[in-house]
Parts: sequence; C-alpha cells; structure tokens
Amino acid sequence: MNEILIQQGENKVAIALLSEETEDLPSKGDLYLRIKISSNGYSGENDLWVLGYDFKEFCKALTILNEERKGEAVLYGMSPNELEIRIHSVSQLGHLAVCGFTGHEVFGENHTFEHQVQFGFEFDPTQLAKMVNSKWVRDSALMRFDRPV
Repeated sequence: MNEILIQQGENKVAIALLSEETEDLPSKGDLYLRIKISSNGYSGENDLWVLGYDFKEFCKALTILNEERKGEAVLYGMSPNELEIRIHSVSQLGHLAVCGFTGHEVFGENHTFEHQVQFGFEFDPTQLAKMVNSKWVRDSALMRFDRPV
C-alpha cells in the first residue's frame, strides 16, 4: 500500500493512496487519498482529491527538506478548505513538525456546516528519511506534470 506516515507517540498523520486517475483521462495522475489524523486527543478522517502536480511538488519539497533540514513541504486538497498538510523545520538544528487541517462541508436540510480537524506536533526527523526513500514518494517526485492552469 502506498502510504506516508508521520507518528510521534499517540499523534499520527497518515496519507494513503486510494486511487489514481489513469492515462486515458484528462485528469491523469490526480490522486484520491485517505487522510487520517490523530493529534492530542482530536481525530478525523477524510477521503479527497489532490492534483497530481501538487503531489509531485510536495514529494520534491519533502526530498529537499530531508537534505537541507530547513524549509517546508505543503500539500493542499483540490477543493478549498479540504486539506492542508505542512511539514516544516522548526529549529536551526533540523527539528521537524507537521501541522494543518482536513475537513469538508456537511449539507443539512437548511444549512451547510464546515467540519474540520486541525492538528500539529513535532516528530522525529528520521521519519522524513523513511518517507523520501519510499518508492511512492521517490517515483512521485520524478513524475512529469504540467503546471495546472
């Protein structure tokens, strides 16, 4: 299974591939992901679409972050207010953290409600090396996508 996992104690962010659009579609390379969050007693799960180009850029940024231990890698969902995962350096010594949110709108009979889980925690930097050495992240960082218009 293609999955990115960040875990520190009871805190966890998991990004798993559910489906990828095929070559015969205009949206080829776009990814349908399952996001699972558990952070300091709050938890949530969301299935959502991410542009293939955005995922590629996220994987490239993870690789640079792993090498330089400064900067950030950010992943956004295709729809507004659905996903933001930010993995970033929090010190000059190379300490890392992950933060962000995932959510979606829930449509009631007379009103729309925004449901969202925000999260953030520091994690062991050796986990980043495992992420960037995974076949999924390595291959995704090298994929060729045109920037969406």
